[in-house]
Amino acid sequence: MFRDFVERGLAIPASDFLRTLLKFWGIQLHHLTPQSILHLSISTHLCEAFIGVEPHFHLFQHFFYFRPYPSASKPAEVGGAELVLRPENQDEYIFYQPSGKGVESKSFWFYVGNHEPRLAERTPGAPKTKGCWMSPSPGGDQVQKLREAIARLKKIGVTGASVVYSYTGRRVQPLQKRAHPGFRYEGPDDPSRFSPEELRPLKIFNRTFEYLMVLTSLRLFQRHYIMLHIHLKMLG
Repeated sequence: MFRDFVERGLAIPASDFLRTLLKFWGIQLHHLTPQSILHLSISTHLCEAFIGVEPHFHLFQHFFYFRPYPSASKPAEVGGAELVLRPENQDEYIFYQPSGKGVESKSFWFYVGNHEPRLAERTPGAPKTKGCWMSPSPGGDQVQKLREAIARLKKIGVTGASVVYSYTGRRVQPLQKRAHPGFRYEGPDDPSRFSPEELRPLKIFNRTFEYLMVLTSLRLFQRHYIMLHIHLKMLG
C-alpha cells in the first residue's frame, strides 16, 4: 500500500464502489496514481455527504475518464492509469486543483493485509488500455438530477476543498468499505471512522491543503467557509 493513497482517502478493505470500478476498467490498485485516488475520494464523499446518495458510477463517468500515464505507448507499471477531468464537463464540476502527482509515492509504501472483501491479487505488468477508459456516461434522469444537485452546491460555494475538509474532519476514508455511507454519519462515535482521534480545525485545514493547490483553492474556501458548515449541520 502506498502512503499517498492512504493520505488521499483509501484504506483496506476497499469500498464496493472502488472494487467495482477497478474490475470494470480492468486495472489493479497499483495502476492508479495518487491524483486518481484523490478524484475518487472527493467524488465518493461529494455523493454521500453533500448530495446524500451512494457513489454513482455514471455520474463519475460523466466527469472523468482514464488515460495511460505517462504515455499511451509506454504506461508505467505502477501508476500507469490516470483519471482526468473531462474538459467539456469540467465547468459543471466542483472546483479544485490537486497540488501534484505524488511522484514520491512509489518510495513510501508498506505491507497491509488484503482483508475481505479482497482486492484482486496483484499481477505484474503495466495496465492495458481499454475502450471503456474513455467511454462517456450514458446519462439518464438520475445523472441529470445529480448534476443539478452539484450545480446547487457550487452556487453556495462548495469546492473540492470543502469535501476534503469534511472527510478529513470526520476521520473517514471515503474509499474504504465502511459500516455505512456518509449520509448516515453519526458523529464522533460513528463506527465508520478510521480513527477516534478528534482533529483541531487548523490541523484539518492544513491536511486539506497538503493535497490541493493552496492559492487557488484557499481563496474560494475562505469565501464559503461559514456556508459550508451550515450545510453540513443541515445534513447531520
